[in-house]
Amino acid sequence: MIFGLNQKIKNFLSSKDVLSIFMVGSLLVASASLNVFRGKEYIINDGLNIKKITTFHREIEKVLELANIKLDENDELFMNDVSAITTSLSIKRAIPVDVLVDGTEKKINLQEGCKVEEALNKLGIQLGEEDVVNLPKDSLISANTKIIIERIKTTVNTFEEEIPFIVEKKYDDSMPKGSTKTEKAGVNGKKEITIREKFINGNLREDLTQREEKILLEPVNQVEVIGTKVPPKRASLSFSSSVNFSQNDGTFTDHEGKVVKYEKVIKGTTTGYSPDEKGDSGVGSTGVRVHYGHCAVNPRVIPYGTLLYIPGYGYAKAVDTGGAMLRRRNPVLLDLRFNNRKEANTWGRRVKDVFVVKR
Repeated sequence: MIFGLNQKIKNFLSSKDVLSIFMVGSLLVASASLNVFRGKEYIINDGLNIKKITTFHREIEKVLELANIKLDENDELFMNDVSAITTSLSIKRAIPVDVLVDGTEKKINLQEGCKVEEALNKLGIQLGEEDVVNLPKDSLISANTKIIIERIKTTVNTFEEEIPFIVEKKYDDSMPKGSTKTEKAGVNGKKEITIREKFINGNLREDLTQREEKILLEPVNQVEVIGTKVPPKRASLSFSSSVNFSQNDGTFTDHEGKVVKYEKVIKGTTTGYSPDEKGDSGVGSTGVRVHYGHCAVNPRVIPYGTLLYIPGYGYAKAVDTGGAMLRRRNPVLLDLRFNNRKEANTWGRRVKDVFVVKR
C-alpha cells in the first residue's frame, strides 16, 4: 500500500501542472519580495511646487520632513493612493489674515472660505457690545483680508444745575429817578444734564459727545421797578429874567441854549408856592402830585396841560389852580411850584413874559 502511494506522488510531481503552479508561486513570492524591498513613491503637490520622493518610510510626517515641507496648523493635506507603490499628496495652504485690535496687529493663517468670526475666535478676541468690526462676522475671508476692530466705550454722566432767574425791568415815572423796588422776587430753576461721551480705542471723540437737558423746575423771573421821574431843571439860582426870542420866527432860546418854538407870549404876574404852606395836600386840581415844574393857572386863560416857559424859572406844566388866579381884579397869571418856602419867598411876586410852548 505504501509503495503504491509513493508512486502516485512521484507521478504528480513529474507532471506539467505542478510545474506551472510552482512557477506562478515563485513569481508571486518574487513580486512580493520586490515590493517589500523597493521604496514607495510620493508625489507631493504644494501649490505650484510639485515634488517627488521615494522612501521606505510610511509615516506622512517623515515623508514631508524628507521633502523639506512644513505644514501650518491650519494647512490641509489630502492623500490619495494612486497604486500600491505610488501615493499622491496635495497640500492646501492657509492664507494670511491680519487683525488690528487694541493698538496691535495680530496675524493668523486660515483656510480660504473661513468666516471672520472664526479668525476672531482662534485669536481669542472678545468683542464688547459697542465694538465695531469693519467686516461682517459671517463674511468669508480671502487673500489679504484685513480685519479692523474699533473698541468703543460710552460713558454717561448725569448731574443737576441751577437755572438763574432773569431780572425783568419796569419803569415807573411816578418814582424818583434812581430809586428801585422789587415787585416780584425771582426764584432759580433747576435742570438735569446728561452728557454721553464716546471713546474709540481709548480716545475721546468730542464730535460724538451728546448733551441732553431736562427741566426739573422752571425759574421765576424777578421784576424790578425803576423810577424815571426827574424834577425839571431850574433856569438858574439867580432867577435871571433875560431870554432871547424872535417874534418873526416865533422862537426863543431857553436857559440850556435850546431854540424852542412858541405859540404866544402872555405877560402877567407870577407868584410861588411850596409844600411848606398850611393846608397844602401836594395834589393839584387835576389830581396830579405837584412838584417843581408844575404851576397853578386859570384854566379859562391857560388850559390844563399847557407847557409854559418862564424866564428865571424854566419850564412849567399847568396842572393846578387857586383863588389868586380866579379873582376878577388883579388876578395872578401863574403860581409856580417850588421845593420849599425859602425858594418860593425868594421868587416873591414878579411880572414875567410867559411863553406858551408850541406842541
